Amino acid sequence: MRFINVQAYRLEEFFNEQVPPYAILSHTWGNDQDEVSFRDITKGNTKGASANHWPIKLERYCKQAAKDGLNYVWIDTCCIDKTNSVELGEAINSMFRWYKEATICYAYLTDVTVEAFEINNPYMESEFSISRWFQRGWTLQELLAPGNLYFYNSTWTFLGSKKKIKILRLVEKITGIPRPFLRGTRELKNASIAQRMSWASRRITKRKEDITYCLLGIFDIMIPMIYGEGDRAFIRLQEELIKKTRDDLIFAWGLESTESASADSKDMISAGVFATSPADFINSSYILPEKREIKSTATFIVDGGCVRSNLPLYTDSTGQLFGLLNCGSGFNGNDRMVVGIPLCSGQFGEYIRPEGCCSQLLPVPEATTSTSQIYIKTERQHKTATVSSSSNYFEIEDPGEAGLKLIEVEPQEYWLEEESLITINNNPSKNTAQQYWIRFRPEDKGSTDFLVLLEPEIPGSQAQPQYHLMTPSQTTSLKDLLLHSSNMRPAAFGKKIARDNSRGIQVTVEQDTTDGQKIYIVRLTETATLPTVTVDGTFELELQAAKLEFEEVAKAEDNLYLEMENFNRQRGTAYTLESIGRRLAEMKEEKDHLEKIQKWQAIKLWDYRDGHVPTDNRGPFHIIWINILCMRQESIIL
Repeated sequence: MRFINVQAYRLEEFFNEQVPPYAILSHTWGNDQDEVSFRDITKGNTKGASANHWPIKLERYCKQAAKDGLNYVWIDTCCIDKTNSVELGEAINSMFRWYKEATICYAYLTDVTVEAFEINNPYMESEFSISRWFQRGWTLQELLAPGNLYFYNSTWTFLGSKKKIKILRLVEKITGIPRPFLRGTRELKNASIAQRMSWASRRITKRKEDITYCLLGIFDIMIPMIYGEGDRAFIRLQEELIKKTRDDLIFAWGLESTESASADSKDMISAGVFATSPADFINSSYILPEKREIKSTATFIVDGGCVRSNLPLYTDSTGQLFGLLNCGSGFNGNDRMVVGIPLCSGQFGEYIRPEGCCSQLLPVPEATTSTSQIYIKTERQHKTATVSSSSNYFEIEDPGEAGLKLIEVEPQEYWLEEESLITINNNPSKNTAQQYWIRFRPEDKGSTDFLVLLEPEIPGSQAQPQYHLMTPSQTTSLKDLLLHSSNMRPAAFGKKIARDNSRGIQVTVEQDTTDGQKIYIVRLTETATLPTVTVDGTFELELQAAKLEFEEVAKAEDNLYLEMENFNRQRGTAYTLESIGRRLAEMKEEKDHLEKIQKWQAIKLWDYRDGHVPTDNRGPFHIIWINILCMRQESIIL
C-alpha cells in the first residue's frame, strides 16, 4: 500500500503489518487533466496540471493530517498506478478495508462554502445536502467504512464529524441510510441486499462498471475487474451474492407504486432475472426478510442460463403470474405483504421475468400454498426486432420532400420511432383510444403545424382506415386533441388537404398487404390544389370550451330563476322587508351579469351558425357549422 509522506511529498510503500497509521481522503474528482496522478508524484511534479485546484487540495490535505499527528496520507488519484490493471483490481477489491482501517477519513466537499454547521440553518442544510459528494458512487463506501469521518468545506474549514448528532441526522435524511449503519453500531451484513442496493440507487459513476465495483466492500465480495463489459459487471456481482447468501431480496427489484400491465406471453421479452443496476432497487429500501417460524426452503442456483428455485406461485385477478419471495413489508402489523416478481411462461418449461412488468406487494399466501421448482432465464433479451409479424402498422413516410418534419405522435406508446411505424392496437377496449395523432412542422419553422389523425379499421369489419388533415397552433397539445376529439363537430373531419400561408399539403394512405400483415403507408405531399376550407384543430378545441361555458352559464341562470321562484313563494314568512329587498337586489345583479355574458356568447355562436369565423393572415375564412344547444337564446339576439 503506497502513501504520501506529508513532510517530504513523496510516495512510500508498506506491506501488511508495516502499514503505519494514516489518513485517507474522500472527495469528488475534477477533470482528468486537473488531477495529480501517480506519474505526477513519481516525477516530483506535485503541482499537477492545475495551479489553482489540485495543489491546494493536496497541500491542505497533507497539512491537516500533519496537524492531526499523522505522517502519511492515502488518496486514490495518485497512490495507485492505474496503468497496471492487476494493481488497480487489487486496490478496488481492497478499498473498503483501506477506508475502514484508516485512522481518520477526511470528506472534502469542494462545492460546500458554509463555514459552520448551524442548527436550523436552511441554507447550510441545503448546500450540504446537494453536494456532489452525496451523489458519487464511490463515496458510499467512503461514508460507511471509516470509524472517524470528518467533513470539510471547500476552504478546508472543519464542519463536523459523522458521529455528531445534527450531522448524523442530516446524512440519514440525505442518504436514506439508518443511523445505526452510519454510526457503525450495526454491521452492514444486517442490512438486506435490497436495502444496501437502494442506498446506491441514486448514485452515479463516470464508468458504467464502477457502479458495481464501488459496492464490492459493502457486500464483502471480490470479483475480477473487467472494464468494457457494461451492465454485465452488475450481473456478475449478483451471481456471486447468490452463491454467498440465501437472501432472496436480491430479486426484490423493480417495485413500483402502481400496478403494471399483465404479461401476454406471445408479446413479452425477457428482462432477465437480475437487475441491471442499483437504480432498479430505488423503491426497495423498506423491504425486509419475512420472519416466519418455519423459514422458506427456497434456494437459488444459477444453472445453465437460468436461476433454479422452489417458489410459491400466485396468479392475480388480471391473470398475471407472480413468484412469491420470502420478503415484504408490514410484518409487524396487520397489513402483511410479500414481494411478488412477475413471471411469464416461456419455451421448454422455462419462465421469464417480462420486460415492462413490475414487482408487486401482494397478500401473504395461505400456509397451504404449494411451491414449484421453476427455471427463470437469467439472460436479458434485447429488442433487436421490435416489429411483430402478427401486428398491423401505419408506416409514416419521410415528409421531407413536402418541407415538413415529424415532431410527435400520440399515444406515444404505439410509436416505433426507429422504424417510423405506429403499431395498431388489435385488441382495443372502451378505455383505449383508437386514434393516432401525428404532428408535422414546416422546416422553415412557420407558425402553423399540420396534424394527421389516423383511425384504424375496426377489427372484423370491411371498413378501411379513416384519415384526416387539419392545422393547429404549435402550442396545441396532441393529448388534448386525443382526449376531446370525440366531442368535435363532424364537419371537422374528413379533410384530406390543408393549407398554411402559401401552400397546400395533402395526405394519402395506401395499403400494403404482405403475408396477411397490413401496413398502411401514410404520405404527405405538397399540392397545387388549395382547399376552400382548412380545419383548425386549435379553434375546434376553443369552440368546445365556448360551448361548455355557454351551457354552464345557462345552467347557472336556470338555478337563479329557480331560486327566485322559491324566494317569491316564501315571501311574508320569516323574512323582513329589508332582507327581502336586499336579496332581490342581489338576484337582479346576478341576473343582469349572466344575461350580459350569455348575450355575448350567443351572438358569437350565432355568427358561427352562418358559417362565418373572423379571418386572420393565414388565409380565407374557416367554414364551420354548429348547433346552438340552448335555442331559447335566440330571443336575446333578436
